[in-house]
Amino acid sequence: MDCLDWKRWGVVLALLPAVACDTGPIDRSQFTENLCDASGLHALVAIEPDEPVDASVVRTAQQLDLEAPNSGELDAFGTLCSGARDREACRRRVLEETFESEFVSDESESPTYLSLVFTRGDEVGGAWRMPQLLDFLGEIDSPGDAMLLATLAGHAPVCMGGDDVGERDGGYVVFTQSGRGCGSFFALGDENRLRHNVVRVDPDGELDVIESTVVEGDDPACGSGG
Repeated sequence: MDCLDWKRWGVVLALLPAVACDTGPIDRSQFTENLCDASGLHALVAIEPDEPVDASVVRTAQQLDLEAPNSGELDAFGTLCSGARDREACRRRVLEETFESEFVSDESESPTYLSLVFTRGDEVGGAWRMPQLLDFLGEIDSPGDAMLLATLAGHAPVCMGGDDVGERDGGYVVFTQSGRGCGSFFALGDENRLRHNVVRVDPDGELDVIESTVVEGDDPACGSGG
């Protein structure tokens, strides 16, 4: 089996060892949309969910064992509850939504839990598991759909100010990165290799890493402490 010949539907904490090969430099011209830059992620403005929503937000949370978890927003579009008849009741329901999620990023010392919350009229909904996210998005038929799905599935986008999503073979490709680089305090073993990857996102939501290259950390001294 080729080192990139693997597919998955579920969520991962980081790209799997199957991405440990190098396919050479990545052609950036295959990406035509910029949905992540120095100011943050901008996937939600470009999604086309199965049913339109008034607003949506990708929430982040750490230290879920605390009474008040350290929480924030990774991406947002519109104002939650803006279309509700009783906005106060809607906002209370939003606040009651759990931060617990199977979407987990380990880019920092403490795991970060990601979840999607949306409002549609008086309805408050969201996605904390992959089946819910796929039901919300329906067919992956927009750059925002592809970026949101890849991000919540554990593929960290490369937010370098250039294009990071493009159409390819009836689906989309997303420019991502894995590993923490030579300079990271948390980098251990192969994690000291910062990789750039191309993740193909099919219309049915299947994800496949089709290209990968090391951009930092191949120096034998990297991670040696010297």
